[in-house]
Formats: sequence, C-alpha cells, structure tokens
Amino acid sequence: MASRGITLHPSGHHPSTLPTKTFDVIIIGAGPVANFAEERLARSGLSVAIVSAELYGGDCHYFACVPSKALLRPLEALTASKSIGGTVTNAQLDISAIFKRRDKIVSEWNDNEVISAQSDAWGTTLVRGFGRINGAKKVTVQPHGEEERYELTAKHAVIVSTGSTHILPPIPGIENLEEGKELWNNRDATASNVVPKQLIILGAGAVSFLFDLIPLEPYAAFANGTCDIRSAPRWQPSIPVSVLKLPWSHPQRPSSRELSQKHQSSYSRA
Repeated sequence: MASRGITLHPSGHHPSTLPTKTFDVIIIGAGPVANFAEERLARSGLSVAIVSAELYGGDCHYFACVPSKALLRPLEALTASKSIGGTVTNAQLDISAIFKRRDKIVSEWNDNEVISAQSDAWGTTLVRGFGRINGAKKVTVQPHGEEERYELTAKHAVIVSTGSTHILPPIPGIENLEEGKELWNNRDATASNVVPKQLIILGAGAVSFLFDLIPLEPYAAFANGTCDIRSAPRWQPSIPVSVLKLPWSHPQRPSSRELSQKHQSSYSRA
C-alpha cells in the first residue's frame, strides 16, 4: 500500500484529546457492521465511541465491496450498451480511466468525507488507535506508532467488530513471493493500478469471490488468464446453494479454471 501512497493509519482523533473517556458503548472496529451498530445506538440516545486504528469505514468501503464494484461497472455498462442495436460496437475499455474512477469513488482512500457523513452526523466519537479489551467494559487505545495506551470505559457494553484478514496457505515457495507485487491480498487487488498478466486466486470466500470478478471482467481484456484454486467444492461455501443459483449470482465463466479439493494435494506438491 505504501507504493500507492495510501495511508492506512490517518492522524487526528487522538485519544489524548477526548473530553471524556467514559461512554455508554464502545465499539472496536469501524467497518459496515460497526457503523450499523454505531448509528442505531446513537439514534437511541446513547454515547458511542468507535475505536479504529485504520480507515473509518473498513475494508468494505476502501478495499473490497465498493472499489471492486467501481472496477466492474465500466465493463458491465459497455457490455450492456453493445447488446442494444444502434450503439457503437467497437468501443474499448480505458483501464487508466477505470482506475481513476475507482480512486475517486473511494475518495482517494481519505476517510474524512465518510467520517463527516456518518460519525459526525450521528454524534458519535471516533478514536484513532488499536483497541484492546483490558477488563470488564474497559478498552485501551494505542495510537499507531506510539507506545502509550489510553483507557476508555463503557457503561453498558463493548462491541467487537474488527472483521477478518487473509491467511497464507502452506504452499512451498509462497513465502518467497514479494508482497504487494507478486503476492496480493484483497487490498492490493482492489487498490492496484497495474493489470496483472496472469492471476491465481486462492480461496472461495467473499473476498476471493470479488477477486474472481475483478480479473475476469475489467482485467480480462488485458490479462492472459485467471486460475481459481480452492479446497471448497464451490464458491461461497457458507451461503446456501439456492441463493447462489439466483439470476444475479456469479455464473460459471469459461475463462476461469478451478482446482477443487481432489486436486489440491497434487498442486501442493508442484
């Protein structure tokens, strides 16, 4: 992320500046689920502190749902236009313009607008720093790059809504890949302004599902191929099959090659 100049740990909202360190509810995390709870609690008249060491809005807004849809939309619109008689048939995607549009939609990875529209509007208190539960209804906040910790107290409850992160599978040689260049996570993929020549996708969850859409659509005209590798028998194994069969769900794509559980052991030895 540093190569793109994206600041994951913005300044401001330092815990030392808080007029009070006691709140009705403290939320650790600042993604969509945390924001939903934050709004509902604030509208109920409770004081809410939301503790986040990274961008307010979480990965969904900056590195998953929103930027991936921004990357997908231009091709979707182009494909739809070509299906209508009388439109230009030789139109091509401008990948540079697609990336610039994505950057604008996520506000250049600056969370000030989101804070203003949500936290400020709801009257909640954003506190920058890494949150840790330090006892019953106690949370310490450690600002990024600092050693000192500041303790907050909740009158009623502490909500943990920190989301998740990726893991590296035990594939020989994967540790030798250069992170951010040869080895991507969801943040690298959705924030990249470089089109990969080829891409291997490891996993079958929600983020991998988005990865599969990104290279196969906006990148498809530029990349040479995509390979999906997963141990689960299908995409999104936690979602009922009936939902995945709905018209808007992800279709099988001929340009995508999949490696299921029965092939996993042979791949691991390669």
